[in-house]
Amino acid sequence: MCGILGLITTDRDYLKNKAESFNTALSKLAHRGPDNTNIFSDSRSLIGFNRLAIVGSDQEVQPFISENKKIVVVCNGEIYNHLELKNDRYPV
Repeated sequence: MCGILGLITTDRDYLKNKAESFNTALSKLAHRGPDNTNIFSDSRSLIGFNRLAIVGSDQEVQPFISENKKIVVVCNGEIYNHLELKNDRYPV
């Protein structure tokens, strides 16, 4: 199971002051996702993700960020029957 951490605030100074402790907290979740760690930050939020790669490409990186950067998503989940679903849609 992956490790997810987030902080959202309207107080930019608070966010700046918490950046170091946020990184420390995310590192405490490293055992939950040792395969990849990423952080998204803007003027109102810090979103961290530690990935545990069970199934899927090594190229998958979270948080997922929309092109206009208005939507940032982290999720924890695997589709264990992905091959079956793929074969139903695209038979070999």
